[in-house]
Amino acid sequence: MDTVIAVKNLNVWYNHSVHAVKNVSIDIPRHTVVALIGPSGCGKSTFLRSLNRLLDTMENTNIEGEVIFNGKNIYHGDVDVTALRKQIGMVFQNPTPFPKSIYDNIAYGPLVNNEVGGYWGLSGIIKKFKKRKSASEVEASKDKLDGIVRESLKEAALWGEVKDRLFKSAYGLSGGQQQRLCIARAIAVKPEVILLDEPTSDLDPMATKKIEELVLKLKDSYTVIIVTHNIQQASRISDYVAFFHLGELVEYDTKKNIFTNPRHQLTAAYVKGEFG
Repeated sequence: MDTVIAVKNLNVWYNHSVHAVKNVSIDIPRHTVVALIGPSGCGKSTFLRSLNRLLDTMENTNIEGEVIFNGKNIYHGDVDVTALRKQIGMVFQNPTPFPKSIYDNIAYGPLVNNEVGGYWGLSGIIKKFKKRKSASEVEASKDKLDGIVRESLKEAALWGEVKDRLFKSAYGLSGGQQQRLCIARAIAVKPEVILLDEPTSDLDPMATKKIEELVLKLKDSYTVIIVTHNIQQASRISDYVAFFHLGELVEYDTKKNIFTNPRHQLTAAYVKGEFG
């Protein structure tokens, strides 16, 4: 198995007393969809946030153990956290578009990461550069950024719906479109892993279906780890399923085994809907 993330004996505490994740070890295979399931408060979202050090932003949080990404522990002192979050992107439960145009939402990451030289405002006119460029260099940078925006929106199955309104506010999109925009924004910096924290919980069935179809396509190019409360969703889109309960990883296996032949009685009861 080609492992992209290997978690070893991970423990997370809040306020020095709440043991939110308890000694979890798990290997995430590359180019798969891994669903994290379990009742509310079981530690799955905390675990997800530990995978790109978003827990660093929370006060009074203690972490022990290792998260090995491409052979290196992300909690090692010399890790560039900004670069890490470029490689392991995150999309949250509620859509979080920037208060900018659709175009600028996608362009933001490549510009911040200096993948193209310069900045374009809503009009598409270059406003500033870190250094002087010739007209040909300016045009080349503009073409590159246009290509990134276009391809990211295509990968997120959104291009056809927004290509004629790229310079209008992202807030004019529907909730489902905004969520796909956030996925496109993550894709724009070419991560290896995409973390999704209940991305469809506030969406209608049609928008949910589009996100699920998108996730299935994304695993061809990325590894996707998704937190979901929806057992049916996990069964539809995942390759592997991790069942959490009270901070512990109870069972981790292929989707088929989890849903048809779980090893643990607690897993069987949860997937049957007996609690949650």
